[in-house]
Amino acid sequence: ELGWETFYNTIQADGNSVTYCLMDLPTDNVSFQNMQTGACSVSANSTDFVRQAIVVVTSSTEISVIATVTWRDGTTTRTAATKNIFRSYK
Repeated sequence: ELGWETFYNTIQADGNSVTYCLMDLPTDNVSFQNMQTGACSVSANSTDFVRQAIVVVTSSTEISVIATVTWRDGTTTRTAATKNIFRSYK
């Protein structure tokens, strides 16, 4: 279980506003804590989908995440995005 403290501290260690390229989604605490910062590039595209998250620490009890998935549909580039706000429940 990740828990708020580990989640917050991991994100905060990378800065108050950070972009993660999520070509491989983290599957456990270790892979989450070792996520690479920086926007995705075309050369990082090892799958048909490019996943990126922009994470903003808004306070010690709130983190905002905009997750974006981009893919090609023939000659058209498609994008889907969602914004989530995570809050500590303490």
